[in-house]
Amino acid sequence: MKALFNSHIGRAQQAGLGILWLSSCAGSPENKASNDSNTAEDSGGVANAPTYHGDIVPMMQSHCTRCHRPNGQGPGDFTDVEMVEVMAEVMAAQMEAGNMPPPVADPSCRDFIGSEHLSLGAEDLAIFQAWIQGGKLRGEEPAEAVLPPVEPELSEPDLELLIPAAYAPTFTDTANPANEYRCFVLDHGMEGDFFITALHPLVDQADLLHHAVLYTLPEEELEPGWDSPEGFNCIDGMGNMDAMLSGWAPGALPLEMPEGSGIRVRSGSRLVLQLHYYLPSPEMLGQADRSGYAFRTAESVSKEIYYLPFGAYSFRIPAGESNHTHRESLSFPEGYPSVSLWGVFPHMHKLGRGYRMWIEEEDGGETCLLEGTDRYDFNNQLTYMWREPAGLAPGISVHFECDWDNSAENPNQTHVPPEDVGYGERTDEEMCFAFTMVSVGAP
Repeated sequence: MKALFNSHIGRAQQAGLGILWLSSCAGSPENKASNDSNTAEDSGGVANAPTYHGDIVPMMQSHCTRCHRPNGQGPGDFTDVEMVEVMAEVMAAQMEAGNMPPPVADPSCRDFIGSEHLSLGAEDLAIFQAWIQGGKLRGEEPAEAVLPPVEPELSEPDLELLIPAAYAPTFTDTANPANEYRCFVLDHGMEGDFFITALHPLVDQADLLHHAVLYTLPEEELEPGWDSPEGFNCIDGMGNMDAMLSGWAPGALPLEMPEGSGIRVRSGSRLVLQLHYYLPSPEMLGQADRSGYAFRTAESVSKEIYYLPFGAYSFRIPAGESNHTHRESLSFPEGYPSVSLWGVFPHMHKLGRGYRMWIEEEDGGETCLLEGTDRYDFNNQLTYMWREPAGLAPGISVHFECDWDNSAENPNQTHVPPEDVGYGERTDEEMCFAFTMVSVGAP
């Protein structure tokens, strides 16, 4: 890990720098029209009760519809008023239990961009419950939403690249049952160096994808057969982490660099996309996928961002242990430049239960960067871009901890009965990574 860090900083210095299945129950048009004009008094509801259009739509857009929408990751379409009305009590119970929206990092540790959309407050839950108690009034539709909806796809990309042809994973590797790692070269067609300022995968078959890793390689370093439309097997490495551009896992939202910054793609290099396919059920065997990536690009930026993989390769999670913790630390010795931390993508697999990341000062003081105790959700893996970057300098250490539940009671358990689990890329193995966005220089 320190060698990876040295490589990233070295390249930066060389560059001259001083990253419940839901169903709807449609009513008749007459009933819909009547409900649209209902008031608390004539519906038998509570006076001054919240309304769907006035109070619930903004909540759905802010917290729910990034997943619960047509072709979304979550079941049901919460842009449909009739579905929300039918499922309201179930939705409220899931909110009250803390299951929905899916758990995210605690913004009180260090606030991150989008926290107002991704974290449900007690006030929001109270409004939703009051809407139910008041008769689920629809009210008048406003001209525009109070908050803009969360965008699950990258808006206005100027470059979109798909793998060369649709590929159907075969899952024939007996050493890695139900897992397949396939790499595809994406021809970006750009001349000279350019910078990626925003990016997000174009996911075709979401049920098959465990993760996607995007990295760069000079053409002479590519595997034999790299130009085949069917790609090449790449089980032996999670891409080239020294030249990593992005990591994606289920639930991730589009990643936008800080204003005026971007990740460099050097002239003569190729974009390589590693797709980790995982077979959730035999019925998916033979399903073809054609995923890719969307980008916004720039010819130049004022600040160059680097993707720094920070994590552990040597750990063992004992079978039956319900709360096992591993810590990875990195110190900045004298002679290293100051570094700005812009954001982090914490990543574990199915047994993950929580994570923490913090800075330890020379005097022993601590600065919280990321707090997700009992908040990890494999299906909601986000990159947290902080509203204010954090600084690292010589004499300061950064620590990252992962917590796992390897007990038989874990509903996400991948081994029955539980087995000792260590590092690995397969879904039934584990990881402990903080993929960190950095730049050289103080914030």
